[in-house]
Amino acid sequence: MPAALAALPSFSLVPPPVEWLALIGAAGNAVAHLCFKRAMGAGAPRVLLAARWGTGAVAMTGALLVGSGWGAFHPSWSLLLLALGSISGPVVGWLLYLRALPHLDVSVAQPIFNSSVVVSMVLAVLLLGERPNAFTWLGALLILVGVQLLQWSGSRHRRHGSPTVAGGAVAPGPKVAPWAVGWLTRWINPYLLPALASAGCLGIASFCFKVGLGELSPVETNWVRTTVPSLVLCGLILAGELPLRAGSGGLRPLLTWQGLALAVAAGIANDVVGWGARLVALKHGPLTVVEPLASTSPLFAALLGAWILGERLDPWGWAGIVATLLGGALLGGLGR
Repeated sequence: MPAALAALPSFSLVPPPVEWLALIGAAGNAVAHLCFKRAMGAGAPRVLLAARWGTGAVAMTGALLVGSGWGAFHPSWSLLLLALGSISGPVVGWLLYLRALPHLDVSVAQPIFNSSVVVSMVLAVLLLGERPNAFTWLGALLILVGVQLLQWSGSRHRRHGSPTVAGGAVAPGPKVAPWAVGWLTRWINPYLLPALASAGCLGIASFCFKVGLGELSPVETNWVRTTVPSLVLCGLILAGELPLRAGSGGLRPLLTWQGLALAVAAGIANDVVGWGARLVALKHGPLTVVEPLASTSPLFAALLGAWILGERLDPWGWAGIVATLLGGALLGGLGR
């Protein structure tokens, strides 16, 4: 009987192609964006953000408890780099971006923020030895252009209102230079430095996650990615560096049950499912392919917004969709 059992074919779980996993990560980010959009007025933005990060940390802690536990964690340079990446992108990068956005035109801030993909790709080439071909670079460029067109299309609909920033905070309107000053003044702005630094921090974070995955599993890596920022943000809030009522609109409640439910949904969609799939893709695929595809969340946000919220796409939005799809097709078909 043992010999007969040994003769049976063995089956192993084969993960889906990394391209699909990266797109699942982008879709999860888009769902989180829509959840925060629906949560406007249901809680203070920073409380909603803390609830989202807390959801991810609790969920990944539970996943470790029922899985492998913390046996794989031991002091190493990879673990240190992973922890630094978890602070660099989710904490430092986003705080720098939120600081710069109220003082920059959205048409200037968004392309800089999206350039984090370029930073991570360059680091992968220089430090990881990845060698993307011409189709990879062309696909990544098309995705960057498509994402920018989609975001620019969305900003045109909000031009007469205040731009919203991550976590649902409503930022003050950007300082618009007089027409006589022109294009040059838009770019000569002291707040360009924190915007550029935010893109660098996010690109470095993706690189650090890729390095950490060489030693840890995607679940273990995601536990570090969610828990470290949660602890840092809680520390900043307790220290008074991040007042909870900032942007909450006066005497509105800090958090309602609806806001809590939407924040939890955002945490599960993005930080558990989305980033779980994205880290599996980074574990098995090249960063130069995974990260551009994972940055296509504006495509999913536009499609879901049109379907769920009834938002309409203008010609620039459709052009962005076409460019993003072409870039994804190149990366998936010829970019490896």
